[in-house]
Amino acid sequence: MIGGNNYQEYEYVWFKKGSADTLSHQGQFWVKPDTATTYILHQYYESKYFSADSVVVDVSYSYCNKENSLLVFPNPSAGDFMFQMKNPINSEVSIEIFDILGRKVKESKFTTGSYRSDYPLNMTGFSSGAYFYCLKYNEGSFSGRLMVVRR
Repeated sequence: MIGGNNYQEYEYVWFKKGSADTLSHQGQFWVKPDTATTYILHQYYESKYFSADSVVVDVSYSYCNKENSLLVFPNPSAGDFMFQMKNPINSEVSIEIFDILGRKVKESKFTTGSYRSDYPLNMTGFSSGAYFYCLKYNEGSFSGRLMVVRR
């Protein structure tokens, strides 16, 4: 576990896929990558190796047409979710689901020309836990977190 009382006294180097990443910041333990990925974070104190840990960095973004909004319910759920857009759209819609390691575990597509506003997603066979979604359509995308809870 990366630690220390005063994080600014340390140097941090982020590694991705076996090589140093350009996202390193001396005295900072944060990065701002473009995509979700797993890093190995090395911590140095007075130029000497101090500790290391693997870190999953999630990238959440939300860009959407200001005329539309998204509601996801129920959340948490036992596995049946409904994605509901404020305004119906005439566009292909895809919903991608990722596990906490950033692996795509499900994808659903809805066809063009349907003028739909409701998009059901069934995750009843999935284990309890947190998942991330990205709903994409021609005018933008939404992303967020889903919680599957088994009772």
